Amino acid sequence: MAEPEIKLPSDQYYIRNGELFAGRNHREDRSLLPKRVNCPTDGDLELWDLEQLPNGRYRLEARGSPTGARNNLLYAFLIDPSKAEEWIITKRKVDRNRSLYTIEKADKTAGWVKQTGTEGPQIAVLPLRVIETPDGTPQFFPNALWNIQPLVN
Repeated sequence: MAEPEIKLPSDQYYIRNGELFAGRNHREDRSLLPKRVNCPTDGDLELWDLEQLPNGRYRLEARGSPTGARNNLLYAFLIDPSKAEEWIITKRKVDRNRSLYTIEKADKTAGWVKQTGTEGPQIAVLPLRVIETPDGTPQFFPNALWNIQPLVN
C-alpha cells in the first residue's frame, strides 16, 4: 500500500531493482553528451544524490549530474540541467524488509522501468503498468519497483 506521507530525506542512496544496482556506466565516452543510466551498471555500486525539493518532489543525480527522460530512456545531463526532471518517489510496499518505491515523472505519465531481454540495460521511462487487486490496491510489476537504500542504515 502506498504511503506517500513518508518522505526520503535529502541524502546519498543506492538505487536497485531486485539485486541489480542502477547508475551510470563506469566506462563512458569523455564527451559532454547525456550519459545513459543503466540497471545493471557495468561496474561497482553507485551512490545517488537525492534532493527533496520544497514541493515534495525529488531531484535525482547520478554521479553529480541531474537525471531526466529523453526518448523514453533515462539519462544524466552533464551540461544541460534544464532537461532534468523532478521525480515523485512513492513507497508502494515492503518486501523482505526492503521498502520498494516507484519513481515517476512529476506529471505521473511515466516512471522508471528496468528493461528486460533484448532492450539492453538502460532504464526506460514508460507508463507504469498496474494490476488492480480485489481490494483496489494497485500492484506494480517488479521491474518498476525500486529499493532506495541510504548509504548508512
